[in-house]
Amino acid sequence: MAAKSMGLVQELRMKPVIAPQMRESLKVLQVPVQQLNILATRELEQNPTLEELDKEEISIDEERENFEAENEGSTPEDEMDETQEKNADSPDSGETDGDEQPEPEPQTDFASLAQEHADYFFQDGGNNEYNPDYEERRQFMFDSITVEDTLQEHLLKQLELSELEDVDILIAEQLIGSISDDGYLRTPLADIAQVIPGVDMERCESVLRVVQSFDPPGIGARDLRECLLLQIRNSHLEGSLAETIVLEHLDLIEKNKISMVAKECGVSRKEVEQAIRELSNLDPRPGAKFDIEYNTYVVPEVEVRKENGSYKVFIEDAYIPRLRISRRYLDMLKSPDITDEAREYVQEKIRSGMNFIKSINDRQDTIRRVSQKIVDAQQEFFDNGVAALRPMVMEDIAKETGMDPSTISRTVSNKYMISPQGIHELKFFFTGGIPTDSGVDVSTRHVKSIIKQMIDAEDPQSPLADQDIERNLASSGINIARRTIAKYRNTMKIPPSHMRKRE
Repeated sequence: MAAKSMGLVQELRMKPVIAPQMRESLKVLQVPVQQLNILATRELEQNPTLEELDKEEISIDEERENFEAENEGSTPEDEMDETQEKNADSPDSGETDGDEQPEPEPQTDFASLAQEHADYFFQDGGNNEYNPDYEERRQFMFDSITVEDTLQEHLLKQLELSELEDVDILIAEQLIGSISDDGYLRTPLADIAQVIPGVDMERCESVLRVVQSFDPPGIGARDLRECLLLQIRNSHLEGSLAETIVLEHLDLIEKNKISMVAKECGVSRKEVEQAIRELSNLDPRPGAKFDIEYNTYVVPEVEVRKENGSYKVFIEDAYIPRLRISRRYLDMLKSPDITDEAREYVQEKIRSGMNFIKSINDRQDTIRRVSQKIVDAQQEFFDNGVAALRPMVMEDIAKETGMDPSTISRTVSNKYMISPQGIHELKFFFTGGIPTDSGVDVSTRHVKSIIKQMIDAEDPQSPLADQDIERNLASSGINIARRTIAKYRNTMKIPPSHMRKRE
C-alpha cells in the first residue's frame, strides 16, 4: 500500500470583490426614503465637510441636472483625476532654478473643482473661515442625536462580522433586504436565487441558515413554526414537550384543542398547558422590537399621473436629504498652515461626501427609470385596477433597463408608488401568471382578489370551502389546484372555511 504524502498545493482562484464605494451605493439604493434620511444624518455626523441645505436653496432635481450637464457622464472621481493630471502636466510642475522651492500643492485641486461643480459645494455667503463656536454647536447637535438601529442595520452589522465570502454576502444582503418588519422572510428563496447569477437554491439555504443564527433569535423564519423552532433550539426547551408540540401539533394548539394534543403526545393536559406557557415566552414577531417611526407609515417616492393619454412617473424629492460640500473646508485646504495629515483627511472627507451625494442622485435616477418601465408595462392596471394587472417578473424590467435583476430587486424594495389606483409597493407589480381557458394569462394578484371577493360575499353560516372556490374559478376559465387556493388564502391571512363559520 502506497504511503500517503502531505504537502501544500497553491491554487489560483478568482472571486468577486465588492468595493466599499459600491457597497455603499447598493445600500443607499435599497433603503426607503425614511432610512435614507437616517443614513444622511449619520453621514453628516461622521463627515464634517458635508452640510445640509435648506429646502428653499436647491432641489435634488436641479442638483442632478446641474451635475449631469457639467460632467456629461463623468464621475467626481474622474474629474478629480483629470484635475490631478493637469496639475502634473503643467509646465510649472518641473524643477525650479536656483534655490527657489516650489510651494507644495494639494494632490487634488479642490478649489478648481468647487468652481466647476458648484452644485456639490455650499456657498454660505458669509465668512468662510473656520469658526470654533460654529463647530462646537454643530458637534453638540450631533452628540444629542440618538438613532436606533433598524432591523436591517442590526443584521448587516452581524453580517460584517461573519466569515461569508463575497458571493454569499450578496445572498445574505438580499435575504436581509427581504426580511419583513416582523422578522420573517416573506420572499421565496427561488426568487432570491434568480436575482443573483450562478446561485442555486442549496446555496441560498446555506446562507439563510447563517442569517437565521443572527440576533434576534427566530429571525429569517419563513413561517411561525420555523420561527419558534429557531428560538427553541437556542434555549433550554430543545428536546422538550414544547418542541414536540411546535413540530407536530401547532395547528391543534392554534385551534385550542389541548386535550387532543395531550392524547396525541401521551401526556396530561396539565403538562401541555405548561408547555404552552413556556412557548408563550417566545417571540412570534422577533423583528418587531426594532420598529421605529419610519416603519409605522409609508412615504410614496413615486407619483403616477396621466398626461396626453398615457401614464408618466414623477419622483417625489421633497423628503430626499439635500447635501453639499461646505466651502469652509475648501478654504482650509488653501491655508499655508494646514499640515499634510490634515490636508489628506479633508480631501478624503470631501471625496467621500461627493460619493455619498452621487449615490443619492444615482438612487433617484434608478428609481425613476425602473418605475417608468413598470408603469409602461402596466398601463391598463392604472385604468382598470387589479383585474388588468399583467404577469411580470423582475427579469422583464431588467431587460428593458439594461440593469441586473439584483439591482431591480434593490430598487423596488420598500419603495412605494401613489397612482389613481392608490398606494402600492413597487414589488406589488411583479406577479406570476396563471393560464386561462382563453389562452391569456392572468396575474396571481388578480386571482387572489377574486378569491377574496368570493369569501367576502359568502354566507357566514355556510362559508365556501377551497373546493367550492376551485369550482367557481374553473367556471370562469381559471384552473388552479385546491392546494394553490389554500396557499393564496393563507398569504391573505384568511382562515379555512370551518374557522369562518358563524352560527
